[in-house]
Amino acid sequence: MAERQQELAAQILKNPNVQSLTSFIGVDGSNITLNRGRMLINLKPRDNRSDTASEVIRQLQKDVAHIPGTSLYMQPVQDLTIDSTVSPTQYQFMLTDPNIGEFTTWVPKLIDRLKQSPELADVATDLQDNGQSVYIEIDRATASRYDITPATVDSALYNAFGQRIVSTIFTQSNQYRVILEAQPSMQHYTESLNSIYLPSATSSGGQVPLSSIARFIEKPAPLLVTHLSQFPATTVSFNLAPGSSLGAAVKAIAQAEKDIGLPASFQTHYQGAALAFQASLSNELFLILAAIITMYLVLGVLYESFIHPITILSTLPSRGRRRAAHHQARSRHHRHRAADWYREEERDHDDRLRALRRTRGRQVRRARRSIRRVSYVSALF
Repeated sequence: MAERQQELAAQILKNPNVQSLTSFIGVDGSNITLNRGRMLINLKPRDNRSDTASEVIRQLQKDVAHIPGTSLYMQPVQDLTIDSTVSPTQYQFMLTDPNIGEFTTWVPKLIDRLKQSPELADVATDLQDNGQSVYIEIDRATASRYDITPATVDSALYNAFGQRIVSTIFTQSNQYRVILEAQPSMQHYTESLNSIYLPSATSSGGQVPLSSIARFIEKPAPLLVTHLSQFPATTVSFNLAPGSSLGAAVKAIAQAEKDIGLPASFQTHYQGAALAFQASLSNELFLILAAIITMYLVLGVLYESFIHPITILSTLPSRGRRRAAHHQARSRHHRHRAADWYREEERDHDDRLRALRRTRGRQVRRARRSIRRVSYVSALF
């Protein structure tokens, strides 16, 4: 993972719009598994580059597409955000289902369908169901003959692969834990289980191999299991395609779920900015009603009547339709006869200027006559 992330970093730094980057790897609060890492890519100041952050993201995706075995998901950093989770892309929603086995069947189908939607881009999920697990099936009859209990097996496995503290070394300034574990080279292979021995009081040698009382079964298992409201869940994240809106993306997700026939046991829960968008749509009717009530109160106070505001508000829909039709007709006329329209506006402007000049000229002449009359009267006086 470290080698592949360094290869990605070297390719990203070749882009002329990138100034520097910082790479993180390992398990922490945001990286739950070892096969994921994070990068913070710093771009040059906006005055020193001609491309926006979204355009640079598209360039980098093309630059690293040839690197095998890894995928790079990017999103522009937001100054203000309401998202509480870290995800590969900007918007997220979670799928919940009581049956965790259905995720393996339906989530890949949904991801493939969402990738075909023109409103979405960079669709990703945290479902990682290709891990490997080892089940140890104990032969109870054979184990009882050696006087070995399941607790003995658990203790031996924890000694080899756990973090058992066997002692503490104290110094003048610090203390050190002594951890019992198997060699690191034996912790990654199933065959190492054959090297584990269990204590037995009935055996002549005092030690019984684990493989003599149990068999090992390898099965696929998820690397990560998340929960939402106590139900198994998986997170699907996405970016918006250029020119697309969040409302169109939400409709595309609902349509994709219908197209693949997603079972009714799956529930979709939007998170962060997508959740806030849905909440604003759910309150839109109440906001319109509140605006109408506010307008009625203001008009009622203005006209001192209960009937006049209703009369005025009842004319708003028809006036709105007429205004929209007039705007469309004006736009159509503007597209077809833009030059004539501009010339007509110039003529109207010139006519208004001439009328204004004539009005001002009359006002000036009247003022001069008044001054002459006043001066004549004063001379006579």
